[in-house]
Amino acid sequence: MATTYEFGPFRLDADAEILFRGAQPIVLGRRAVALLRLLLERAGTPVSKDALFEAAWPGMAVEDSNLTVQVATLRRVFEEASGDADWIETMPRRGY
Repeated sequence: MATTYEFGPFRLDADAEILFRGAQPIVLGRRAVALLRLLLERAGTPVSKDALFEAAWPGMAVEDSNLTVQVATLRRVFEEASGDADWIETMPRRGY
């Protein structure tokens, strides 16, 4: 059974790693999909940077800027597709 998350005009097919707006697929990299999936799984609760790093870069040591770039990519996609970039909220010193 496919794992699908629906939010606003979007649908994430987590198994196929594809984000849709309506029927239109939106191109995202694997790391952005991994981050989005974790954020959707924990919607409404803060997700720590450590948890996000483990989801997108398991077992790897990467700099914070990598996470910042991926979150900015997601926000840009949401803004371009829906006119609203506020789907992901930054929680200073806590995560997203």
